[in-house]
Amino acid sequence: MSPLRPSAPVAQPRTVRAGPAATELSGREIRRFFLYGHEARPLDDRFMHCERIEEQLQQYDWDAKPHIHEGLHQIQYFEKGSGELLVESDWQPFKAPVLLFVPAGTVHGFHFSRDTSGFVLTLSRDFMDEVAAMVGSDIQRVTDAPRINILSPAEARQHALGSVLRLIEDDYQRGTIGRTSALISGMALMLVKIARLEERCSTLRSAGAHPYVHHFQKFRELVEKDFRTQPTVFEMASRLNMTDGRLTAICRAVADASPQQILHARLLVEAKRQLLYTVRASSTIAYALGFKDPAYFSRFFKRATGKTPKAFRSPGGDTTG
Repeated sequence: MSPLRPSAPVAQPRTVRAGPAATELSGREIRRFFLYGHEARPLDDRFMHCERIEEQLQQYDWDAKPHIHEGLHQIQYFEKGSGELLVESDWQPFKAPVLLFVPAGTVHGFHFSRDTSGFVLTLSRDFMDEVAAMVGSDIQRVTDAPRINILSPAEARQHALGSVLRLIEDDYQRGTIGRTSALISGMALMLVKIARLEERCSTLRSAGAHPYVHHFQKFRELVEKDFRTQPTVFEMASRLNMTDGRLTAICRAVADASPQQILHARLLVEAKRQLLYTVRASSTIAYALGFKDPAYFSRFFKRATGKTPKAFRSPGGDTTG
């Protein structure tokens, strides 16, 4: 693997003005960035970047428009401040302390108050896989989906999140002996912290309850790759060299959902993205997502959200479309 190194020098950013959240969610393509404001570029296997929120986002008027980082995971920790955060399709207010895990390819954005401070850690997918290999399967699960942990000040102190991140920041900035090992260990500890915070909400189960996490991750990768073709459960199971019954048992054990439900959930995420961030017609979106009939897509969407695609796309619109 190539050695761990910081990102290229920061280019002069564009000024981005904050606007009403509803305006941002209508008719705009999602931007795809390397780091925020910087165009995509090739990644080293062990790419990692650590920065302070207040040093980066003040250059953008404390505003990060909805965007995606392809092939890059992020851990974000807001020690102070408040604002709004977006994960996929829903804006929600926040007040620090907040700990986020944002997987590669997840739409996210922020409106920060000017007193916000904290950390953003960015890792390549390959490097995160290396870090995750150090922890148990119950901890690895936190990298499967976006995680938003709203903390009390007491919880933030108990888990010493700021202290751990400052140690990571210090090793990131210095070229001292054992730097890479220290950073890998620090990131593994952050995954443990996320898992422990979620455990308090009973969102994670014990490792013994999930002997099939590796198989489930392979299934999730297949869903991510092929969801637009809407493969059947039998087809997905065959590609994973197992029966459809075994695949169903694995999904039930790990995610408490059927393979079909997981596939439909991914279709729904993409449908929301397309409706919110593009001006494509609903019928065009339907065909792009593997629906042979736009009317069936509309029924699928309304059954899942309670709104037609038209009503979902139009802020304040009625739910019958």
